Amino acid sequence: MTLPPTPSYDECVKSLTSSGEIFALCQRTHYGVPMTDFSERPHHLSELLPTIEAYGERECLIYGDARLNYRDFVAQIHEFANFLHSELKVRRGDRVAILAFNRPEWIIAFWAITLVGGIAVAMNSWWTEAEINQALAITKPETLICDAKCFKKLNTSPKGVKNVVLMDEWPVEEYSEAKVFPFFQTGRLRRPPFATAPVDVTEGDIAAIFFTSGTTGQPKGVAISHRAWLVGLMNAALAATIIKTLQPDLEIIDQDIRFLATLPFFHVGGGHGIVLSGIVGGHTIVIAKGRFDPLTTVELIEKERITRWSAVPAMVQSVCALPEAQNRDLSSLTSIAYGAAPSSPRLQQLAFLTFRNLRAVSNAFGMSETGSVFAMNTGNDYRERPQSIGRAFPTADIRIVDAQGRPVKAGDIGELQVRGLFLMEGYWGQKNTPFTQDHFLPTGDMAYID
Repeated sequence: MTLPPTPSYDECVKSLTSSGEIFALCQRTHYGVPMTDFSERPHHLSELLPTIEAYGERECLIYGDARLNYRDFVAQIHEFANFLHSELKVRRGDRVAILAFNRPEWIIAFWAITLVGGIAVAMNSWWTEAEINQALAITKPETLICDAKCFKKLNTSPKGVKNVVLMDEWPVEEYSEAKVFPFFQTGRLRRPPFATAPVDVTEGDIAAIFFTSGTTGQPKGVAISHRAWLVGLMNAALAATIIKTLQPDLEIIDQDIRFLATLPFFHVGGGHGIVLSGIVGGHTIVIAKGRFDPLTTVELIEKERITRWSAVPAMVQSVCALPEAQNRDLSSLTSIAYGAAPSSPRLQQLAFLTFRNLRAVSNAFGMSETGSVFAMNTGNDYRERPQSIGRAFPTADIRIVDAQGRPVKAGDIGELQVRGLFLMEGYWGQKNTPFTQDHFLPTGDMAYID
């Protein structure tokens, strides 16, 4: 029997996005500019909960010895949403800050906040007290959901915060002027499910605020709408389908994906890639505790039979350089996706030598302001050009311009600009827009098109 030839990337995209297909495309006008969108997609994050709940008994979150299936995960979202709405009076547009290291409660809180129409403010758990207070001053949340380790950084109760929901048992009341509530635990509370998302919430409403790294200045709050994250979600699903189509021997979309979460949830890469896409995809998400550690990563891959790992290249490099990695059973890992930094031919070689069953490696490109990744390098493209960021998704318009904003020809280096419905609405609390007149976002990154 002769297998049909594997389609090219362009043939694959054309087939998947044609009329009548699940990823069919259309044009919608936004900010007075026609932009590419998916013909059929959700308009509010809460619309995804029935799909998530349908995964039922499948393992959802693993954190140390704690395990939570999808049915109970959605039940806890509804319970916590009811608590936020009925007791803390969180309403449409209210900011609710999450200040904690990666753990199941982070994900539950995020989904519950957006369910009631609130805005989830993802705060960097490695920030100092001054940085935390600055972010609180920008976003002005009345409710702070945090773990004890992060709250201990604050010498006084944060200004303007009326409610503290604590994930750990710890006497925070000793120096908090706010009301303190324990984050519910499985079986401890039995609140009725939150009925439905507020009818007045639209896809243009802000769902989350993530902060830039602050590399070139103070961190800025990136306001991401429901529309932006849902277009980004469809982009991620399309990307996964492209990978599977280009590599038919790799069952990349199935119910057995066990996803290792080492990226921080407060970063848009972990927030969109794990908290949103990983959950909606029905993956079993294994959450690594604390700061990234190569040995712990190797141990988790072996123990939990991890099949997919999302990381930055430096993480992959450090694991491949670990002597212990050569003596562990890492055969379960078949897929690595990374971004945030360039790849290299040497890293590609090391990854395939360390993980002997590795079949799919992809590098994606995005930034906080784009809400999610908008370009991906995978398949033959990655093998031939591992240093490239790949091809832009069909919903992304890109251009390379010179210092005067004029497009440059192929092969010439200029600034990368991007436009699409997945972009942020702007920086929270700032009136100045970073967009060009035709709504392209200057990324500040230099690039060229080959």
